Amino acid sequence: MGLFSKWIDILFTKLEKGKPILTPDNVLQLTPGTEYWREYLTERIIRIFEWEGLPMPQKCVEFATLMNGFSGFVKDESAGFVCVPGSISGVTPYPMIGTEFVYAAPTCTGGKKLIFPTNNMGLAVIISNNTLRQSFADLIDRYAALLAHSDSTIANSLVNARYDTFMQGDDDSQVASLKAWRRDVVEGNVIPVVDKSLTMSPAVIPANGTNKGQVILDAIDARKEILRMFYSEIGIRIMPEKRGNLITAEVSENDNALLFNIADMLKCRQEAAENINKLYGLKVSVKLSKEFDRITQGETFDGDN
Repeated sequence: MGLFSKWIDILFTKLEKGKPILTPDNVLQLTPGTEYWREYLTERIIRIFEWEGLPMPQKCVEFATLMNGFSGFVKDESAGFVCVPGSISGVTPYPMIGTEFVYAAPTCTGGKKLIFPTNNMGLAVIISNNTLRQSFADLIDRYAALLAHSDSTIANSLVNARYDTFMQGDDDSQVASLKAWRRDVVEGNVIPVVDKSLTMSPAVIPANGTNKGQVILDAIDARKEILRMFYSEIGIRIMPEKRGNLITAEVSENDNALLFNIADMLKCRQEAAENINKLYGLKVSVKLSKEFDRITQGETFDGDN
């Protein structure tokens, strides 16, 4: 419940205080950059699966399941059908398997409900994110931070392509003038700085003599690779790879590793949908969205498909 609560706190804090006013000076700084990528990655993974027949919006099911690691589908006495985060309790011989789902949510009666089908009299169905009920909150936070750093690196590389040296001033007046000049460089302006204190020119310190264009391309490639790594951890390939450099066994092993992750998540959701239908008489189903669908029912994936 802790990770999910942290995310809820972040969202409500942003709603209460409002987003910071973004300007060209701060839009690519780490804090607003991390917030942007956190929302971007969350929105993407919430749409990996496509639910049908739900009595509530899909985002309610996926957000709770992804960020908490699991959620409970219940028919609350006050709110009706809801899918909410909570905790599992009850003693069983096995870890991670409980008998009761405990939850609380606004406008809900909440409380404790037996878990179906662990108990045939149960009134709650657990929707697991994966077999180990792992939350993706930390995964998203880690990659959001990496992507924010990559954006800052790209921005700095582009600025340095216009002027890649920096100066050392002798006093506060010189430093203030140099800052003003540097801001114009960032904005793309080329203007002189009028300041008598610069009569004694400050020290000019050259940057490394690397290929500016290649530095920018490397930074952009790093950003692409970070995004690819994020999706690969979930089980999705987002761009074609140069398979000519890989032997057949390596390609097959890599693809099957990706398939295993996404197949596990899909299986957990399909089992939950089946239990929801049995318990409540609904017609709920779930499948991979067509943009991500790499699993064909009844076929075996061998890495060459």
